[in-house]
Amino acid sequence: MKKKVLAMVLTAVCAMGLMAGCGNSGNAATGTQNAATESGYKVGISQFAEHGSLDNCREGFLEGLKEEGIEEGKNLTVDYQNAQTDTGTASTIADSFVSAKDDLICAIATPCAASAYNSTMNTDIPVVYTAVSDPVSAGLANEDGSSIGNITGSSDILPVEEQLKMIRAMLPDAKKIGILYTTSEANSCSTIEEYKKTVRPKVVMTWAPHPRPLPQAVPNSFAEWMNATDYDFVITHPEGYELAPQFVGNAKVEYDQMKAFEGADFIYAKNWAAYAGDNYGQILSKDREWTVSDRQMEVTNNAFFMHCLPVRRNMIVTDDVIESPQSIVIPEAANREISATVVLKKLLESL
Repeated sequence: MKKKVLAMVLTAVCAMGLMAGCGNSGNAATGTQNAATESGYKVGISQFAEHGSLDNCREGFLEGLKEEGIEEGKNLTVDYQNAQTDTGTASTIADSFVSAKDDLICAIATPCAASAYNSTMNTDIPVVYTAVSDPVSAGLANEDGSSIGNITGSSDILPVEEQLKMIRAMLPDAKKIGILYTTSEANSCSTIEEYKKTVRPKVVMTWAPHPRPLPQAVPNSFAEWMNATDYDFVITHPEGYELAPQFVGNAKVEYDQMKAFEGADFIYAKNWAAYAGDNYGQILSKDREWTVSDRQMEVTNNAFFMHCLPVRRNMIVTDDVIESPQSIVIPEAANREISATVVLKKLLESL
């Protein structure tokens, strides 16, 4: 009964965390906020990352509880843990909350929500989620949006058309609108479908400098997805960074980055090491002229900017670009969990 009462109260206030809007990201941290009480409720809060918008969700969640008479330090103990954008850590956190027999779990963002749901499946611990873009696709709600099992919450799906209208009204002279997203999944294509302004948008994957030689897996995967569409797909990089032909496919390869960016609708930046011949795995260039900045974005068609995260700021991309108000870093990072769930479902169905 105690858990059911708390779940009802929390369901009523969980949307409050979404009302505060978005903020700038800070340094990721994992910690615990404990307020020892002899009696009352114990709630575990699992947050996917330290980010302004998600911080607002947590703060609004606790404020909503306070308004209902459930206050930290009086009749509420809060165990706050941050997954630091790692889905494995999110799963570990959820398991720890179950082991501690918390009265309820508040999961902020899709990976934390999915982990909490899986961990509590055979328990009576309710889960309330927030900042989940697509609960149905994530397996957290039925097709009609109704709750499944012992989990409920609120969606933060972006009203794209309304957002773009608002941006144009507030910033009529804006020349670029950026999106950051996860590349190694089908959600990359759905993101472009949602934001594209033309039937056949120009999508540019650009190499960018990095102090370490990174593998070609992510750019190869991104190229595969793009080649499966009818987009005008362009790959740009310094000479010597050519990817394997089977992944390049029908993409146009352009060694002049500025020329590649001209008229682009979407820009995705990623580093990779050399692939061909004796240079395999080596760093051939650290040219900062390839860092994505306002200079390159100015020649695009108000392009959206994307990245899979984590990112080397002011090396892969400048702060001015990645911190633009249009960045949707966290929602796109959360899509990774949805894709993993779909893949797992397909694998299980094939057994």
